Amino acid sequence: MDVTRPERAPHALLNDPFVAQAWLAGVYGSEVARVVERFLEEPETAEPVTLTARRDVLSDVVGRLGVGFWLHRWWPAGAAAIPEIDARILELEIGADAWSAEAVFVATEPITALLEPHTELLATQVEAVRTAAGRIAELDLGVLETALRATVDLVDDTTPGYDACASLLTAIETENRAVAEAVAGVQWDSVVADLWDEFADTLAASRPELALASKGPGPAGDTVEVVRRGVATVDELQVGPRAVASRPGNVNWSLGVDGDDGALLTVRVDAAPDHPPGSPLLARVYLNAVPEVFSLWYDADWRAFVGTHRLSAVPDSDPRIDIFDPAYALRPRLSEQAREQVAADRRRREEIILARRDTARLFIAERAAWDDADD
Repeated sequence: MDVTRPERAPHALLNDPFVAQAWLAGVYGSEVARVVERFLEEPETAEPVTLTARRDVLSDVVGRLGVGFWLHRWWPAGAAAIPEIDARILELEIGADAWSAEAVFVATEPITALLEPHTELLATQVEAVRTAAGRIAELDLGVLETALRATVDLVDDTTPGYDACASLLTAIETENRAVAEAVAGVQWDSVVADLWDEFADTLAASRPELALASKGPGPAGDTVEVVRRGVATVDELQVGPRAVASRPGNVNWSLGVDGDDGALLTVRVDAAPDHPPGSPLLARVYLNAVPEVFSLWYDADWRAFVGTHRLSAVPDSDPRIDIFDPAYALRPRLSEQAREQVAADRRRREEIILARRDTARLFIAERAAWDDADD
């Protein structure tokens, strides 16, 4: 889907048209669903058909899901112009939307996986928003209440925070019933008359990254004599969301000799500001046609992924270094033209995120990030 135009119908490739009948009409309209149904009944007589999709009950939430997943994948960390986002709250919002569009999912496990880690946080967020006032707080409570219902529905009741969520949901439903009963008992004719009189009286009364050298010798040790240094940039297509600092030159490398035969290559990749310790990244180093691969482990003191690799000799030319997570690994983009495309991709993503700041339907996590940046 086009995240800059989420109101447009998303593209879909149906692997199982029969299962898709559960949600086709809700996303694309009943006419599209009827055409697919006819195909299922008589596949041998099917011909290409062009139709205009019509928005229906699931269109908005599916479009919002697409934007949410895109933001979760591409919102940067450590970028100069974009603040940090709380991915936990974003995952709660995506989980709420996914639960509302449950028919689109083959199973509920992916929805549960978004909600379950943040059950305790959800209870805290709901409590905070319930005591706030204003239209924004009301909208936020609507989203978080959906996440609350989804959590109570899907998450195991032994999960820490589940009981608090269940109690909150009971309290909210009790309050909603009390409000509904109170509204039902209001004599609206007299209320409207009183408001009109008050309006008339009022109207009458008035009108109007620091380079490697700047932080000392680094993890390789004081005995290494550095003979060459350089920088590179991570291709963010090849690492997970908010794993590394999203800025040019976030890779620093040095070549040194330490008295033994050969050379020692040290690579440091600036991590995202809030990156938790976890799986390492890998570095592919190209000195010739065949890359040498080694691990980069998270170093809390340096707030970076750091690794060293021994080479047989100091190379004549600078090494080409490609950083990747095995779960996201792609063919390296190392040519000058390809690296320019990497930079262009990053700028385009940042432009989309910055442009969304002026949209009416920001995610709670988005708005909180910008509000914190403005404080």
